[in-house]
Amino acid sequence: MADGAINPDMPVETGATSQKQPGMTIAQARTFIVTVSLWCTGILIPFFILAPVFYYPMTYSESSDVLKIIIPIFLGNISAAAAYVRYFVISSSKSEYDEQPIGVLNYLIKGPFIIFFLGISTLIISYGWTNSIYAPKGIGMPWEIFTGWISIILSIFTVTTGILITIIFPGRSSDE
Repeated sequence: MADGAINPDMPVETGATSQKQPGMTIAQARTFIVTVSLWCTGILIPFFILAPVFYYPMTYSESSDVLKIIIPIFLGNISAAAAYVRYFVISSSKSEYDEQPIGVLNYLIKGPFIIFFLGISTLIISYGWTNSIYAPKGIGMPWEIFTGWISIILSIFTVTTGILITIIFPGRSSDE
């Protein structure tokens, strides 16, 4: 490792003293950011889908608008992590990355599938119930909102997994 380079597995020095204090490694920071971003996305989507169903003071249109403002922040973190993993793989030899665990890869692969499942399940149930004969009058989710939510959920899934698919299922190289 070059002098002055940051070792991602060494704790970050904090404070004015020369002693190392317990901290977080760069790898731990990456994992934390990805994990929290996935959790926030996974919690916010069902919340904003269900908010009008449970008479939270917002309409479906308003809840969709709020989510469109909040979610890109978390997706930016997740896609940056996916890009980092992609860069790591490109800069490594094939034998280095095929079997070597990459800290955030577990979360980047499984997290979007879980969020997709939770989001789409919540959406389908919410749409079906609010538009059924058993729902109170006036709380039905409009078709435009339903399809807009599908687009949001699929976008989240695509943004987070698209770049990783190229790593896991690489195309044939020109060498082959």
